[in-house]
Order: sequence, then C-alpha cells, then structure tokens
Amino acid sequence: TVVPDEAEPNVRSAFRRYLGDDESTWTKYDPVCLIKTIKDLAALPPMLIDQGANDEFLASGVLRTFELVEACHEKSIPIDFKLRAGHDH
Repeated sequence: TVVPDEAEPNVRSAFRRYLGDDESTWTKYDPVCLIKTIKDLAALPPMLIDQGANDEFLASGVLRTFELVEACHEKSIPIDFKLRAGHDH
C-alpha cells in the first residue's frame, strides 16, 4: 500500500487531497510499486537515496525507504543508499 494502515490519519487525508479518494489508483505514484512492476530497467537513471535516520516519517513507517531499497535489490537495480545517523529528513 502507498500509505501504511498504521500511518497517521492526516497522512492519508493529505494523499486523498492530492491523489483522490480511490486508493487503488495511488500505486502509480508509489515508487516501491513502480519499481516492482517496471518492465524497461534500462530506462532508469542512476538512483541515490540519502535518508536521515532520525526522520520522524521513516520511524513511523510513512516513508518506506527500506522497502524501496529492497525492491531495487530484488530487480538488480543499482541504487546508492545512504542512511545518515543524526539527521532528520
């Protein structure tokens, strides 16, 4: 899911305002879902994720950074992932 069930209600509300009420259409905006379903891996540019380890959204599960990294590894997509201790978003 794009927004985990345990996410705060205001997060889901914000997604509804931006993407509409039909949550089934949100997957086309979800990087994890997109990586898992992409057909043309050659079309992907190099990826860098530079994530603060103290990000409140990472801790709450709203940011699904580790799922994205795992999806890239499953598809053998090169990704440069840095988790910065002591940093927020």
